[in-house]
Amino acid sequence: MGDEMSQDNMPVSLELQKIKEAAQETATQAYVGNGLNTSQYEECVSNIEHANSIDEVLLELAKHNLVVQKAYQGNTREGKESIKCHGARKIVNDSILFAGSIDIDVAHSFITMDYMNIRNGVGLQELKINAVHSTIKILVPDNYEIENRVNEVYSSISDKRKLEDGAVTNKIRISGDLVHSSIKVVRPRKRLISLIINRFI
Repeated sequence: MGDEMSQDNMPVSLELQKIKEAAQETATQAYVGNGLNTSQYEECVSNIEHANSIDEVLLELAKHNLVVQKAYQGNTREGKESIKCHGARKIVNDSILFAGSIDIDVAHSFITMDYMNIRNGVGLQELKINAVHSTIKILVPDNYEIENRVNEVYSSISDKRKLEDGAVTNKIRISGDLVHSSIKVVRPRKRLISLIINRFI
């Protein structure tokens, strides 16, 4: 059981370490640019190093009006998965979402990619979507950046999140072809509210 716990905690530890590295780089840049004096810089770096969670890291930066730089750059996730959905509704909220690349083939369907309870490591994920007369809803928190490389024919892609400056630790690059289809990116809500509201988004 001890080994299983250690393995389960690895992605979270990796994510925290990546955020710490990015936060320390942000503090260093502020120090070089005279945004922090020496004592502020030393205190900030020390507190980041001893932080036990991502929230503690971000709060330390916020004390100095700093935000972490993008931590996903140069870090691409591994693994490949595929999803097919024809004439159906489907919710994907399991280990498939850990993959570095996901091929999605949908026709006359409604599919939801729910990242609400997925503790992904830091990195870039590719979603390659081919959709005909379908809707794809992507539920992601604010630390995900969405890059749109989709070819659209009588289709649309929208991001309904109101992003503010903060930690961007993950990136989803969406590519592929949409025909009479739509992709909707929204912020996940608490489960009970999500069941009521997201159905109508």
